[in-house]
Amino acid sequence: MISPAVLPITKTCNVGMSTVPPLSALGLLRAQNAQNISLPRRIGWVRETIRTLDDAVSLSQGRVFVTRWARGTVFAQLPGVFGTRQQALDDLTWCEAHSAAAPHLGWMREVYFQRAHLKHEVEHDDAGAAKYLAQSGYPDFNMKELLTTPFSSDEQTGHTFAPQKISEVLPGRIYALSGFEFTEYYFIVSKDRSQLIGIDAGTRPDAAKTAFEALSAAYPGLPPLKTILVTHAHWDHVGGVHYFRQLPSAPRVYARSNYAEELSHSLRAPQSHPLFFGQRFTLDDIRDFHPDVVVDRPTDITLGGTTIRLLPIDGGETPDGLFIYLPDESTLFAGDFVMPYFGAPFVNEGNVDGLIAAVAQVAALAPQHIYSGHAPLTRIFHDVATLQQTAKQIGWLRDEIVKMIGVGADRATIHARNLIPPDLAETPLAQLPLLLMRENLIDRLYAQHTGYWGAGLQGMDSLSDDQLGVALRRYLHLSDRQVADAIRQMLAQGDLDLATRYATQAASQYPDSAAVAEIHRTVLSQQRQKYQEFDPFRFIIYSEAMGSRVPAIHTPGSHSTN
Repeated sequence: MISPAVLPITKTCNVGMSTVPPLSALGLLRAQNAQNISLPRRIGWVRETIRTLDDAVSLSQGRVFVTRWARGTVFAQLPGVFGTRQQALDDLTWCEAHSAAAPHLGWMREVYFQRAHLKHEVEHDDAGAAKYLAQSGYPDFNMKELLTTPFSSDEQTGHTFAPQKISEVLPGRIYALSGFEFTEYYFIVSKDRSQLIGIDAGTRPDAAKTAFEALSAAYPGLPPLKTILVTHAHWDHVGGVHYFRQLPSAPRVYARSNYAEELSHSLRAPQSHPLFFGQRFTLDDIRDFHPDVVVDRPTDITLGGTTIRLLPIDGGETPDGLFIYLPDESTLFAGDFVMPYFGAPFVNEGNVDGLIAAVAQVAALAPQHIYSGHAPLTRIFHDVATLQQTAKQIGWLRDEIVKMIGVGADRATIHARNLIPPDLAETPLAQLPLLLMRENLIDRLYAQHTGYWGAGLQGMDSLSDDQLGVALRRYLHLSDRQVADAIRQMLAQGDLDLATRYATQAASQYPDSAAVAEIHRTVLSQQRQKYQEFDPFRFIIYSEAMGSRVPAIHTPGSHSTN
């Protein structure tokens, strides 16, 4: 007799379905929904889910990573009576051997976790289980979310966008360092090999030290660091400069001549989200930033025989942007000019027109390689054609948003309009970037084009979530369980944002309620899973609200040559 309690797939699943082939996506959704199927039908439902996942692998001839991943991770969680554990092990082993075929390394987190689970539960191999559990980053087997994200967060050291990795992106000449902290590091060996040239200085001195020492250990014999070129004066691009300045080579720092304007924005911004940069970050790390050389116009320099063009830009994130272009290598270091938030969400910045103009500059350069300040940006905006198609549709979207603001539409109404350019099908490379940027573009333009009173009654009151929550208990006389049940109904109807709003209000009014605490964590978890593939800032905020860090994945080997 099979216990119904063990039939549902135990982890909630809200991965980015755009990455998953349709039949595998159907299998994942069926697995997630098993717990909602009546007991008489549940065994048949699970067997049909097994057939669906098998068919997905068969149709792809077992060669597509995501189909093997979906089957392996689901099969590993089924009771032994279904006879799927050997197939789960085969699939997970295949995924481990073909990790380069994954959408990104974040998908290996669940592979390692389920390998650990099988080692522990089936093979009773505690040493093997501990090894795989450590690679997944999780401290134990209590993780109930299915996370495919490469992101990680830690109270002390902050957020990273990818597992630690050092890549030799141009053999012997250009090195990229990911996952050591919030931003990427790039280092260039000059043509005459007399010096190392750094692109940006990171967020904190301790992180800069760790990254630079890791590079030096991985590639001994590199020349001394003599120059740092700063793409813009945000916290995460200049905060580590104190470490580099104390090196024996005493590198000279270049930045835009208007760097102080941007630095002042950063210094005034709210510092209320420690999971961004970590508790080790302090504004003192950036307060006294002063470059040795400032750039106020297009400037060509030669460092150790390497020709470098420094090209000022006015957008789209900050007004002090600086493109760093190596013409002989056809390589552009673009900073954060195409950050989907159009400036940090907590700061009044961002220039949509400047972004579009900067894309035109990139097109004129026609670089073969584009490297951004953060791994997801490099992954998405990696070529000129993608940037050009995206800029075209951003221009259309900007005009439509401004029109709606002009006739009195509020922000929610603009979001609900689901604005889609009429010729989007003709610019296929822009489709994903536009969806990533649209929500933030609406928010940024609305903030820039309205005052503190918006359409209707927006901004007329100053009520907090705590004050709004008073109505639930004091005036509507709802018990904690009634509120929790109502929020569950919102989730069942797909109203995740509405559920999040009321769960947040309820948490302040029923602080001792286990039912409210559980549903509050559930909605925050679903939000975190929803944004885990494409919106790191929301991922960070929801992780903070949950009080739940996401540990880094530890993949075997951290060096690569692309």
